[in-house]
Amino acid sequence: VSEVEPELMVWQVGISDALAQADVPAFLTALGEVLAFLRAHRIDTVLVEPPFTAALASDDHFAEVVAAISAGARENGVVLIHRSAAMRYVAQQQAEAGRSRFELQNRGYHCTAEHVGLVVGLSLERFAAPK
Repeated sequence: VSEVEPELMVWQVGISDALAQADVPAFLTALGEVLAFLRAHRIDTVLVEPPFTAALASDDHFAEVVAAISAGARENGVVLIHRSAAMRYVAQQQAEAGRSRFELQNRGYHCTAEHVGLVVGLSLERFAAPK
């Protein structure tokens, strides 16, 4: 990021930290430092939560990481895509319809990309609108 200096960074954050059982307060501190760096360099940021899976549905550490991402986004004023919550909802709907868990991941990828595109588009429209 420091070499390329993009105007926008879309960052799926936290899955490696959740799976590695990383220390949540240290994770939140590191996230805050990176977001402060991005803000100082005028790089707009969209955070994307890690994907929900049935295997992580009752994992307290995963929930703590997702909560830390939400807190970090709120504290740093960046857009957050609530991917985990959205995928959890879709998983519940699919389970009721008897669909495959593999379909959830496929839908998750497509829906996340569409949602990020929509958020970026709406943000551009907001800044381009005459005041």
